[in-house]
Amino acid sequence: MELVLSAVLFGLIGLWIDSKVGTTPIFAVVFTLLGFAGAALSVYYRYRHDIAQLERQRDQVRAEAVAVQQINASQHVSRLHEIDVSQPRTETSA
Repeated sequence: MELVLSAVLFGLIGLWIDSKVGTTPIFAVVFTLLGFAGAALSVYYRYRHDIAQLERQRDQVRAEAVAVQQINASQHVSRLHEIDVSQPRTETSA
């Protein structure tokens, strides 16, 4: 929608300039192309910004997941150290 709207708007501005200057369709074509190019660049840079933001969020989530895994692993090791290994286990054989 943005691509079409800006191209049409700039094209109409070009037509108005053409009518005032007495040229046909030089300004209309040039302004239409400029409107389309500007809108395309806007979409492109917005896309790049959104992708960069999503990558930052992904990296943050991954870092948090690694931190949680490390905490869980250290808690598991702590529990293993709590087990009294000095007392032998008694197993019954059948």
